[in-house]
Parts: sequence; structure tokens; C-alpha cells
Amino acid sequence: MHAYIGDEVIVTWPLEIGLPDAACVRCVFAIRDRIAALAESYAREFGLVPDFRAVLHCGPVVVSEVGRSKEQIGYFGDTVNVAARLEEHAKQVDRDFLVSGALVDRLAPAPDIVADDLGEIALRGRAASVRVFAVGSAAEESMAQRSDHCRVG
Repeated sequence: MHAYIGDEVIVTWPLEIGLPDAACVRCVFAIRDRIAALAESYAREFGLVPDFRAVLHCGPVVVSEVGRSKEQIGYFGDTVNVAARLEEHAKQVDRDFLVSGALVDRLAPAPDIVADDLGEIALRGRAASVRVFAVGSAAEESMAQRSDHCRVG
């Protein structure tokens, strides 16, 4: 399921779909790859190439229909709040893809996905800190020649 909030998109799926083969992470990579493949076309037609930040977190959510004249699906709960705060944090640390430790801990090993441990962070409006990882593909990392990362899993 998905919802639009301004220029933000919330995408959700059950963990049994998102976890195998790190499908939730690979979804972000696939979107980036598709944009890169169409970059020349976007630049020509619109004068710019879209870019985005992504964050992933897992946990229970409350899903409800909201609105009377314009009904839409709304997502509520701590999981959604943590994801929103992680997105704010991504801006602050200038990273384009963050994943919570809660999700990284549940992902099976994936040698083509690397995660830089950014440590525990305090999130606005939340008492407990959250462990955060900046995530990228091994191909991106080898191009950047970075050594301060670990493999997911």
C-alpha cells in the first residue's frame, strides 16, 4: 500500500514480503536504478533529474480510512513516527538512505548490500534511542572506495 503526503510517499508491505532477499532495500535500489536509466530523458523533458531520500523501519502500524469528502488511507503509530524522524535525520546527516537497526537486525545476510553503522541516535519526541544505518549497494561502495562499512546480515 502507499500514501502521498505532500512530496512524500509512504510505501508499506508485510514483513514476510519485504524481508526475504532484502526486498524492501532492493525496492529502493530498483527505483534509483530506474531513475538513473531515465535520467537523460528527465533532464531533456523537465530540465532536472528526480532524486529522493529513503528510510526504512519496521513495526506495527494502524491503518485507517480518513476523510469524508476525500477518503484516503492513513498510517499511524510509533513505527510511522520513527520513520518520519529518521527522514529528518537523513537530511541532517546528508545521507540518502537510512535503515533502522530494528530492520537491519531482521534482514538476512546480503553481501551486495552494505550498511554503515551511524550508531544510536535520539529522535525528537521519542524517549528511546534508535540505532541507524546508512545503506548502499556494494557496487556503489566499491566505486566510492569506502572501508568503514559492514555487510548487511
